[in-house]
Amino acid sequence: MRNHLTQIFRCSDHSALIHNYVASDDPPPGAWSHHSAPQSPLGRVCFLEMIGSDVLAIVQGQVLTSPARGLLAEHSLTEREWLPWRYAGRGEQISVERTVSHNLWIGRVLLSPKQCGLLLFELRSTAALGVELERRGDGLRFRWGRLFTIDLTFSPKPASIELADDPALLKRRFAGFTDVKLNDGVCLGAWAGSKHVWLGVPFRGRIECRFQVRRGRPGVARPISFASAARAEENRWREFFEQHVPPLKTDDPAIRDTLFFAWQTLWSNRCDGGVGMLQRPFTSPSRIAYGAQWWFDEPFNSIVYRYLRDPSIAYVGFENFWPAQQPDGSIPGNVRMVADLPLMTMQPPVIGLVLQLLRDNPGWPRNLRPMHDALLRLAHWHLGPKRDTDRDGLAEYHHCFDGPADQNQRWDSQKLDPDKVIDQLRPTESVDFNVWMSLLWQVLGEMAERLAEPKAAAAHARRARHTMELVERHMWDERDGFYYDIDGRTHRKIRVKTNYGFMPLLSPHVRPGRAERMVREHVFNPREFWCEYPLPSVSLDCPTFDPVNMFRGPSWVNANWLVIEGLERQGFHREAVQLARKTIGLAGPRYRAGRRVRSPQFWEWYHPHTGEPLGNPHYSWSALVIDLIVRFCETMNHER
Repeated sequence: MRNHLTQIFRCSDHSALIHNYVASDDPPPGAWSHHSAPQSPLGRVCFLEMIGSDVLAIVQGQVLTSPARGLLAEHSLTEREWLPWRYAGRGEQISVERTVSHNLWIGRVLLSPKQCGLLLFELRSTAALGVELERRGDGLRFRWGRLFTIDLTFSPKPASIELADDPALLKRRFAGFTDVKLNDGVCLGAWAGSKHVWLGVPFRGRIECRFQVRRGRPGVARPISFASAARAEENRWREFFEQHVPPLKTDDPAIRDTLFFAWQTLWSNRCDGGVGMLQRPFTSPSRIAYGAQWWFDEPFNSIVYRYLRDPSIAYVGFENFWPAQQPDGSIPGNVRMVADLPLMTMQPPVIGLVLQLLRDNPGWPRNLRPMHDALLRLAHWHLGPKRDTDRDGLAEYHHCFDGPADQNQRWDSQKLDPDKVIDQLRPTESVDFNVWMSLLWQVLGEMAERLAEPKAAAAHARRARHTMELVERHMWDERDGFYYDIDGRTHRKIRVKTNYGFMPLLSPHVRPGRAERMVREHVFNPREFWCEYPLPSVSLDCPTFDPVNMFRGPSWVNANWLVIEGLERQGFHREAVQLARKTIGLAGPRYRAGRRVRSPQFWEWYHPHTGEPLGNPHYSWSALVIDLIVRFCETMNHER
């Protein structure tokens, strides 16, 4: 297995090393819709609490040398090799290695034996977290209250460790100028205010740096060598694939590689928990960019976890949300380490759909009552007077962040301030939200029947049918053959065709003729949604279609998965296989002359015409291709 994993994973277009709270990567150019990010030999290292909330981050780790007084050379890497447990890079005069172990990142830099170098780190923390900085003999220590301690240390012990609020000062001093005066008090004051400082560490020949996260206020950490850490991490992945992932029989290397990379992406984003609102193990959307746990994302993770040899893991991620449920019945859109910082009010209940699939495999928990009662309270909150303001039985979105596509064109006419990218909305009754509400009522009915409550079961089933009747009555447009979101006050249709308009395909109560029109006239229409790498998040003929701008054009694996599930449910099996194949290809490898020239890429979103990965890398819900491979691989191999 050891050589097998090395053969599959070895590549030069990945960089992420992640284990629990510690994550590192090379920020790729174009990460967010073609905005560039700083590149450096030691990359980015972070301990995230939340999206945009760093407990501590090395934003970039530069390496400089000074060939002569007054001159500086900034080094970069021209060759790279990645495995999930080790990253190696080379430049003209430099070599770099990185590895991770549990809550530990180690990076080491080699120059020629007598050459002098400077490590230059940009350090950042989110001010609201109040992380404190203090010096140590071999580095720096950061304390996040009583929750965590982060040590940044260097070996061999450097002659000096210098702090500045301006990197130019550290560069000038290293270049041999003696007119630079550094004041620790100024730097510590800058850290106290902005939580941003630069660190300079001069060295000769080689240096090793460690970024270690520990719970509470621990004592001295037990040292672990680079080789031992890398070996332990390799063993972790070998054990995971040998003991937890069932084998898949396929002779297609693209399918095999896609499956392995997908599992590695998802499992590396899983954390131990045990702090704040995250007491139970959880999966972040991406440890590189999102530190918390999201209500909308977790059901997608559970779809994949059910294939592990211990499928009970599929339910563990939900266990952080039940204690977070509010007295009014709402469940926050995300849970995080810090409970007193603002939370997203809600996210839609795609969990109803997913629980139908988990009922069949691996089966529902024996003690169904707590989950049933929490979801019933949630369903009533969604249709309470504050969330169904016109009391017509259709749930409403009130903010761009309430739904699954926060800056999509369907919100443009609904935002209170149309100039804002994200804003509050006029009450908006959406297709996706209400289809998922119908499915939630349906699964609540099935749960009530399991709990021997026949009257409640019948009532929930009626609400499921009634909700879809309202969707059919108010959201279907006969002329266009499409389901549109509607304004919650006027019931005016918002005539923007999005991939979430296909969600009625998931319902057993959708009218068959309308499902047929949706598939024939829209899903497979090359002028609207059927492009090289479908499905774009808005129709191709939308005047503001943008193929790289998040929800305003790109394709998303999780949305495709929902449509594929809908196609299967409505009996469009061949069409489901077509879209599944396209979706697997979207994330999968590329070959030229029989050689892999792009490894599988599990990103947040993708260019619908080229398949270029965009958004944040190493994204959990894009690992939904595992479900597509398991369910459709045999059919695809047969058709091929």
